[in-house]
Amino acid sequence: MSIRLNKKKHKLGTLLTIVLILSLASLPFLVLAIDDPETTTWFSLSQGYSDAVFNDVAFLNATHGWVVGQWTEGMSGNGVVLHTVDGGDTWETQLQSGREQVYRQIDILHSDSVWITSWGGLYHTSDDGQTWDDYPVVDENSLMSTVEFLNDTHGWTATMNTLYNTSDGGDTWSTVPGWTFDDSLRDIQFVTETEVWGIGFFGIYHSEDCAETWTEVHSSGGWSISMQVNGEGWAVADSNLMHSSDGITWDDLTVPGPAPSFRSRAPYLGDLFFTEEEGWIVGEETPVMHTVDNGLTWYEQSVPESINRRLLAVDFLNQTHGWAAGGGGAIIKTTNGNSLGSPFNDVFLPILTIAAGSILVICSILYVVYRMRKTNPVPLDNGIQ
Repeated sequence: MSIRLNKKKHKLGTLLTIVLILSLASLPFLVLAIDDPETTTWFSLSQGYSDAVFNDVAFLNATHGWVVGQWTEGMSGNGVVLHTVDGGDTWETQLQSGREQVYRQIDILHSDSVWITSWGGLYHTSDDGQTWDDYPVVDENSLMSTVEFLNDTHGWTATMNTLYNTSDGGDTWSTVPGWTFDDSLRDIQFVTETEVWGIGFFGIYHSEDCAETWTEVHSSGGWSISMQVNGEGWAVADSNLMHSSDGITWDDLTVPGPAPSFRSRAPYLGDLFFTEEEGWIVGEETPVMHTVDNGLTWYEQSVPESINRRLLAVDFLNQTHGWAAGGGGAIIKTTNGNSLGSPFNDVFLPILTIAAGSILVICSILYVVYRMRKTNPVPLDNGIQ
C-alpha cells in the first residue's frame, strides 16, 4: 500500500513539474503577444500648440511637410498652418487666424504648388509656404471640405452638397453639373488622369470622365478613402470600415480592435493610408492600426502614452516613414512604420492570458505544497498510544 502511494505521489510530482515548466515556458509568448517592446513605432513631435486640433497632415518628402487645423479647440475659427523643413523636428507657424478662419485639408501637387481648404475658398503657396494667396470659391461662409488638383490648372473642391472645378489654376470656379447628389464630398482621389473616387457623408462615388459625371457605388459614407488603380479600396467613418476588391461591391466590416464584440462606444476612426496590401488606419480607440496582408490580419502599433485624443490624419512617404496628427496638439512620426505591432485577437487574448496566469499560480502553489510534503512527510496516525 505504501509503495502504491509513493508511486502516485511520484506521478503527481512529475505531472506538476511538467505543467509548471510548460506554463513558465509559455509566459514570455503571452507577454509578447500583449506588449512587445520592439513594436514601439511612433514618437511625438513637439510644437507650440498643445491644445490644437490638427485636421490634416501631408509631406512632400522626408523633410518638408505641413499640418493644418485649429490652434485651439472650438466650434469655429482659430485656424493654423504649421510647416517643417526637418521632418517634424521643428515647426514654423505660417498662418494663424482668429475666429474668422479654419483650415481642414492639404493637397500637395508638387514642390511649387500646395493647396489648403478654408472658409469660403482655398489658400495656395508656390514658395514652400513663405507666402499664401487666397482663392475665393463661394461667397457664403462655408468650409471647403476637400481639395484635389490633377495638375497646375485643373482642380476640384467641395462644400454644401456642391462640387466645384477650375481649369485656370483656381482663378475662377464653376459648379460641376454632373454632381447630382445631396451630399458633400469629404475626400477626393484621382487614380488616373480620368478616373476619380470620392467619399461624402452618405456615400462613396466614382467617376470615369475626369469628375464630370458621377455614380454612387456605396450608400454608406465617411471621412476618407484610399483607392488603387485596380479598384481595390478602403474607406473609414467614425464606426465603420469599408472595403472593396473591385470598386463596385463594398462591404461594411467590423472595425478591428482589442474587443470589438464588446464596444460601448464608437472606435472613432479618422483617416487611412493604403498601398497595394499594406495599410494604416488612425483613430481614437486604437490610435494606429496596421495591416500587411490587405486587411486579413490587423496589428496595433504603439504610440506615446501622451496620445489620448483622436488622431484625424495620416500620411506616408513609403513603408517606413509616416506622420499622423489629431487632437490634443498631437503630431507623431514613425521611421519603421512597417513594424507589425501587437496582434488583435478580439476578447480571447485577455481571457487566455488570465486563464494561463491562473493555471501558473495554482500549479506553482501545488508544486510547492507537494515538495514540502515530500521533504517533510506527515507521520501517519496508526492509533497506537
